[in-house]
Amino acid sequence: MTYIKKYFNLLTLLPLLLWAMVLGMGYSFVPVSYNGFLIGFLLLHILYAFFAVKFKSYAEKISKALGILTPVIMPAGTIILATVLETDGIYAKQSALCAAFILPVTVITSLVVFFAYAKREWVKIMVGITAGFILGIYFIICAGFLWSRWFVSFELTRSVTSPDGDYAIEIITYDEGAMGGSTKVCLKGTDEIFVGLGTLKERSHAIEHGRWAEEYEIIWTDNETFILNGEEYCVKDYITAP
Repeated sequence: MTYIKKYFNLLTLLPLLLWAMVLGMGYSFVPVSYNGFLIGFLLLHILYAFFAVKFKSYAEKISKALGILTPVIMPAGTIILATVLETDGIYAKQSALCAAFILPVTVITSLVVFFAYAKREWVKIMVGITAGFILGIYFIICAGFLWSRWFVSFELTRSVTSPDGDYAIEIITYDEGAMGGSTKVCLKGTDEIFVGLGTLKERSHAIEHGRWAEEYEIIWTDNETFILNGEEYCVKDYITAP
C-alpha cells in the first residue's frame, strides 16, 4: 500500500497510453452506455484527484513531477479519447456530448492536483489563468459543435460487405431538416473487439460526400477492390492492413 502511495501519480499515464494505443491501432471506441461512461469518467477523475492530494506527503520525486504535470498529461489523454470516440457517424450525438464534458472534467481535476503539488504561487496563478482561457475557448467551440450535431439525424441507410466479410462500405444519411442534408460514403473494416465497457470498432474512412438521399451503385469486384458509381477504388488506398 505504501508503494502505491509513493507512485500514485503514475496512474496519470495509463489513460494517455491506453487511448493512444487504441488510436494507433485504427479503432474507435463505442461505449455500451454513454451515460454510464460519462458518470464513470467523472467519478474516476474525482477519486483520482482526492487520493492524489491525500497521498502527497508520501510521493516520491517522479510522482511529484507527474503531479505538477497533470494539467498537461491528463488533458492530452482526454483529447486523444475524444478523437477515439466516433463523432462522425450514427453515434455522433452521444459522442459529441461526451466530448463536450470530458475535457473540462479532466482540466478541473488535474488543476486540483497541480495546485496541491506546485510550490510557486506565480506558477499557480499563470497556469490557472491559462486553463481558464483555454476552457472558455473550448466551451465556445463545443457549443458550436453540439449545435451542428444535435439537430441532425444520422442514419446508416446501407452497408455492403466485401466477399470475404473483412470490409464494408457504409452509406450514412445526414438529415438536417429544413436545411437539407447530405450523404456520406465510408469504408471501414468489420473487425470488432468487445472490451467489457464498450466495443472497439475499426475507424471509418470517408470516400465521398453527396447530396441528401443520393443513391450509389456499389459493386465489389474482389476482396479489396470495389466500384462506386462506375469508379474503381482500392481498399489499400484508405486502409492499411495489419
